[in-house]
Amino acid sequence: MTAGKAEPWNIGGRYFEICSCNVTCPCNFLSAPSEGFCNVAFAFEVQTGAYGSVDLRGTKVVLVIQAPDHMMKGKWKAGLYIDESATPDQRRSLETVFSGKAGGHMEKLVSFVTDFAGVKHVPIKLTFDTDKRSVEIPGILSSTIQAIKGNDGGHMTLENMPLTFWLPSRVTAAKQEQFKFSDNQFGMNWNWQGKHGAYSGFDWSGS
Repeated sequence: MTAGKAEPWNIGGRYFEICSCNVTCPCNFLSAPSEGFCNVAFAFEVQTGAYGSVDLRGTKVVLVIQAPDHMMKGKWKAGLYIDESATPDQRRSLETVFSGKAGGHMEKLVSFVTDFAGVKHVPIKLTFDTDKRSVEIPGILSSTIQAIKGNDGGHMTLENMPLTFWLPSRVTAAKQEQFKFSDNQFGMNWNWQGKHGAYSGFDWSGS
């Protein structure tokens, strides 16, 4: 997952994350993960933007990461899923952006990845309700998270966390109902309940 020459690009939309850490994930504060490792999935819906001349609106991507130790130590394993409804040009563009080869925010994140399991084109269903988010990749991934209510009854938010250098400065804290993931080809399988979740918008660009 090394950087290379890329077209100018920009994308924006909605994202959410689910992981194996307790609420809220200590990795975001540069602390050790709750379980001694961190299994995480990031789900993205692209609502605006393009890679060069390729329109990326309406595309969906899921990035799954397995960190074997403290996340800042690196040695992550990663797998990328791109919605099968994307055109061949969109697939190539999304792979370039989300593998970090186009620079920008994702290049920072995947700099910790040493084992890239591969890319799959699969049906991805993302649901965005008022205080819930869910992702479904048939036979591979199923998860739902719900926003945590704060003292005033509104959603609890987290700001300026050290590890979220690649995401917006503020995210809504959430708790998962379940987080089931199994992909034997990628060599990653797990099943969690009641752990960390978070969501926000995103707006990225690069050239």
